[in-house]
Amino acid sequence: MQTYPTGYAESHRMAEKICRDILPRHGMAVREEQIALCHEVLDTLYNKEISLCEAGVGTGKTLAYLVGCILWQMNRPEQMKLPIVISTSSVALQDAILTEYLPDLSAILLDEGIITAPITAVVRKGKERFVCDARLAERASLVQPSRERETNSLNIAAHILDMDHIPELSRYDRCRISVPRSCP
Repeated sequence: MQTYPTGYAESHRMAEKICRDILPRHGMAVREEQIALCHEVLDTLYNKEISLCEAGVGTGKTLAYLVGCILWQMNRPEQMKLPIVISTSSVALQDAILTEYLPDLSAILLDEGIITAPITAVVRKGKERFVCDARLAERASLVQPSRERETNSLNIAAHILDMDHIPELSRYDRCRISVPRSCP
């Protein structure tokens, strides 16, 4: 007889309830591929395995792995809870997870009594995504005033330290003003 880790059966049962009952009550479609992916995420987490999952556009991949991760975390013994790290293929998806998916999912799960506190998350970015003041000043001094687009982007960079939020910043300038391996 096979034994399952603590919380395994409950997590899978809740995945079915969330995907088939709760999300549809909040305007989302039942998606079989999404449900299967959620179960695969749960199996992978509970079995401490690595899984490469692929699903088509519109499958609901993001919600599938978020629901799986939330249930895994909820149903683990307190002493075994760990932070969950999600690596995405784009900054846009990171932002969407943080500003859309998690707040919406959190509100739904709170409303349905599945969770008792809002889901919290942070985005961790590498230092290459941030402006180095010294390098910015040096680069700005080298740009010709007639190069309006570059000048505008560099002026914005002086006030917005996260380069992901600077419009029209060229790859060249991004490399020239980011925080270096060792700061002066």
